[in-house]
Amino acid sequence: MRARWTTACLAGLALGAACSGSAGTAGSSGGSGSSTMPPAQAPVTTTTTPPPLSHEQAAERYLAIVEPYNIALEALEQAVNGGQEVGALQAQAAAVATANATHIAELQATVWPADVQPAVDELVAASETAQTYWLQASQAQTRDAVIAAAVSAGEHDGGTAADTIRSLLGLGGYDEDDYS
Repeated sequence: MRARWTTACLAGLALGAACSGSAGTAGSSGGSGSSTMPPAQAPVTTTTTPPPLSHEQAAERYLAIVEPYNIALEALEQAVNGGQEVGALQAQAAAVATANATHIAELQATVWPADVQPAVDELVAASETAQTYWLQASQAQTRDAVIAAAVSAGEHDGGTAADTIRSLLGLGGYDEDDYS
């Protein structure tokens, strides 16, 4: 933001206009042709936190956030059950890790209703713990090692927190068939 403002000021100076916030122009007086300008100041920006989502908005947002992760997770499960080779499992585990990282960031960036926020915080903590195992699974050198890391990640799935979120938001229970 500051770089754009500075660039605009420099462009204005080249055209003979001052960027000090006044309507005057530099050098427009009939005097000596030189003028002194106050030092450029960065614009003051204020940020305000948006209001929490309504429960209806939060329900839609939650489902949108978790969908890519749930799809990636189901694809990994199908690859394991289908006997895929280690390379395919690594790729699926990497997709789960990527989706999980995005899912964590989006959960944290959303302003949830006050009664839902503690369960979201719990889900984020579990997902952050699971992320270590998803990354291990994506780098594992054998099928068994990929599966073992995925099982460890699954032990930190945040299922209780997710169930609480779904209940508070009036969503039905998780059904893996929705993502396969």
